[in-house]
Amino acid sequence: SSQDSCRGEGSAFSTPGNYVLRLTADDTELANSAQVTFAVRNPAVNAAPIVSAGRDKTIKIWDALTGRKIITLSGHAESVSAVCFTSDGKFLAFSSDRNGNWDVFMTLAATAGPTWQITSSERDDLHPTFSPDGRKIAYSSRSAEGVWEIWVMDLSNSEQYVLGPGLFPEWSPQGDRIAFQ
Repeated sequence: SSQDSCRGEGSAFSTPGNYVLRLTADDTELANSAQVTFAVRNPAVNAAPIVSAGRDKTIKIWDALTGRKIITLSGHAESVSAVCFTSDGKFLAFSSDRNGNWDVFMTLAATAGPTWQITSSERDDLHPTFSPDGRKIAYSSRSAEGVWEIWVMDLSNSEQYVLGPGLFPEWSPQGDRIAFQ
C-alpha cells in the first residue's frame, strides 16, 4: 500500500564490548521481534599483519590497519612464496626456489636475520603452515610424478611424515586436525 515504508539504518560500534540488538517489525497487521547478542572486538588488537612475497625476491610485512610497510626482508637468492607466521608472530616460514626446486625455509619475522632451510628434497615443497603451538609445520609437497601430498614436520627433531594426497594445509585452532584441499 502507499503507507508501506522501508527505513534502513546503520550503526558503528567503536567501543569493544557485548551489545544486544533488538529487532522489531510491526505493520499493524503482523508484529514480530527478535534479539541478537554480539561482541565487538578491538580491531587494532586483533589485526594480524599482511605479508607479501614474490618474484622480486623479498618478503614485505605490512600493517593491516594503516597499510604502512613495517619491514622488507630482502637478500633472497630467488623468488619467495607462500609466507606464514607462527601464532606468536616471532617466526615466519616461506617457500623459495633458490635451490632449483621449491623448499620451505624459516626466519625471524622482525628482522632480516638468519634463514634456516626446513625441507631439502627433489620434491617441490610449498604452502607451509605452522601448528598453533609452533612446534610443527605442515606443507604441500609435489612428487616427481606430479602428485601433491600433505607432509608434517616436527620442528624439534625434523621428523617428517606424509598424511596423504592434498594441497593447501591449514591447522585447526586446537592443532589436532589439518584441513586441506
